[in-house]
Formats: sequence, C-alpha cells, structure tokens
Amino acid sequence: MVVDKMVFGFLQLLKLRLALHVAKPSIRLFAPLLLQYAAVVLAMSPLPISAQSISINDNLGNHVSIPKPAEKIIALSPHVVELLFSLGAGDKVIATIEYADYPPQAKKIKRIGDAMSVNFEELIALKPDLVVAWGKGTQFSLIEKLKRFGIPVFLSGSSSLQDIPSSLQSLGQLTGNVDKADKLVDKFNSSVKKLKVTKQAERPGVFIQIWGSPLRTIGGGHIVDEIISHCGGRNIYKDQQQLSPVVSIESLMKRDPQIIVLNNNPEGFSREISELIKPWMKIDAVTNKNYCKVDFDMLLRPTLRVLDAMDVICGCINNNMQSKKN
Repeated sequence: MVVDKMVFGFLQLLKLRLALHVAKPSIRLFAPLLLQYAAVVLAMSPLPISAQSISINDNLGNHVSIPKPAEKIIALSPHVVELLFSLGAGDKVIATIEYADYPPQAKKIKRIGDAMSVNFEELIALKPDLVVAWGKGTQFSLIEKLKRFGIPVFLSGSSSLQDIPSSLQSLGQLTGNVDKADKLVDKFNSSVKKLKVTKQAERPGVFIQIWGSPLRTIGGGHIVDEIISHCGGRNIYKDQQQLSPVVSIESLMKRDPQIIVLNNNPEGFSREISELIKPWMKIDAVTNKNYCKVDFDMLLRPTLRVLDAMDVICGCINNNMQSKKN
C-alpha cells in the first residue's frame, strides 16, 4: 500500500513536470520552485516501519542506529542472551560467550570466546546486524574495534534495577518486539514494588560472600547493593567503591553482619560456609546461623530472574526483622 502511494506520488510529480513544460512562459518562471516543493512533499511521505531505521541510546548513553530490526545478533554476556530469550528473540542470537547457559536453549548457541577474550575474526566473519555487550564487563578495546568496523554495538547496563526494564525496552525496539517488551517491563516494575519491605529504624547488616578465597563481597554501586536496600537491609560494605572488593575476616568481624548471603549451589555452599565458621569468630550471623541461600546466577545477572533472588533476600531480611520483634 505504501509502495502504491509512492508510485502515485511519482506519477503526480511527472504530470506536474509535463504541465509546467506546456504552460505559459509566465508560469514556467516558477517551475523550478514548484518542482522543488513537490519533491520535498514526496520525500516527507511516511514509509513503513520496516523501512525506517531504528535509532536509540543504549544504557550508557551511546547512540545506536540500525536500518531495520536485527536478525543476526551476537550477545557478549550471559545476561544479554537471557534478556533476548525473554523477548522472544533468542532465535536471532547467532553467537555468544561462555557461561551463557540460561534458558537451556542458550547452551546450543555458538561460542566465540569468554568475558576476557573474544575471537574477533570469527565475530566479523559471522556478519552480525548488531552486537549487544555488557557495559561494565566487555572490554572497551573490543567495543571500539567493533565500532571502527562499522558494526552497531548496544551496551546493556547492570548498575541498577532500572537498567533491566531499560535494556528490555531498548532490545525490544532493536529486535522488533516492542509490545512484548512493554508487557515484561510493566510486570517487572509491578513485582519490584510488591517485594519492597517496610523500612525499619534499624536496618539489619547484610554480607554477601560471592567468593571464598580471597574473600570477596559486593560494594556500593552494584545492583545487589540496591536489592539489599530495597528489601530493607544494609550492605555492610556499601562504602567500598569497587564493585567486588576483597575483604578480610577481621574486617568482617568488625562490621558484624546479622545476615550472610551465600550461593545455594551445594558444592559452592559447602566450600564457602567452611570459610566462615571458626570457633573463635564472633559474628552475629554466624552465631545465630542466619544464612540466606540464593542462586547467584539469578542474583548477579541483571535479568527478569533477579525477581526470584529478590524474593529470597527480602524474605530473609523480613524474617530477621520479625525475630527481633518477638
């Protein structure tokens, strides 16, 4: 239908040219101006959405433009793969990196590297329409190299809960799944509001052990720090600027958390708990065996599954608050 309109417009322009050619000399004086005006009007005629380019800003504020919805996407982060599958665009992912394991279908996607190194020649050979990377995880040099080769790059954020719906909406536009994205975003925002715990005068201190040797936790500015605060807790290492700082046992004892969050992976949990339990330790959470077990893939990846991890952490914090009241 749009093509027919364009053809019609062209024919009208042609008729105008002929009319001006046979017109009186006084009218022919204005011919160039009239033809320019007609050409401008024709150029402004609306095109179908599929023929219009998609132009947006990514989560880090960089401009991204593609001529049409992407059909061949390379996702350089496990959380990006998960978001694309949530949108129903998983079949458009032609390559990814190691540890992109959710949903199960993602395990079948071609691997071209890991978080530290990507086979650039192989990436280029796949001729992607779009590369989606992790804003704070993908190497800057790789991103710049992709841009020099003229490959559109979208950077997905992971610093806050709002980065999740923001990424969904942007990826929805880039893949032609806007309606699906809008529904997921509405559901996500509604669920986050429902999970919020009533604020107490004194928030329980929370320690998240993401690694045992060396002992690592979560600092301020990480999405998990926001989750703890949203659930009514207090990240005891919020003052640390690093996203994943190394801390000492002595420092942990001094800050004395009431809740310790650990990975619920059976093998990982056994190893991590042995790092903490010592006869001479005086840590409130250890003394009271107040451990909160959660799937770290859900917790640390900025995807829709973070809601399940939030549900667990909010429950642990709420239980701690209730026990103090009794």
